[in-house]
Amino acid sequence: MCVRAIAMSEIRRLLCLSQGETSFEFLGFEFRWGVNRKGQAWLKRRTTRKKLSNSLKRVTEWCRQNRHRHVREQVQLLNAKLRGYNNYYGVSGNYASLDEFFYHATSMMPL
Repeated sequence: MCVRAIAMSEIRRLLCLSQGETSFEFLGFEFRWGVNRKGQAWLKRRTTRKKLSNSLKRVTEWCRQNRHRHVREQVQLLNAKLRGYNNYYGVSGNYASLDEFFYHATSMMPL
């Protein structure tokens, strides 16, 4: 209930953005106004740069610490991490950030 009230107040804040302010960050996402293909106003969301950078550092460190494991076990554990990341950050309009994270995470694997 409390989180929902906070979210509603942040959405109201976005609806009333002043001229100088174009976006705000909330729960790991950056919210900003954009235009969809039909030319209508659309609320865009993407992973904040800070959260994405921290996630990339953490997955890199995890891969380094788990190189001693069998490849099958590494893949199973990494898949669980990728599914969790996708479940939280996988929202409409956030494909570029997801793709960047998935590319980085899979390129760290010794396959």
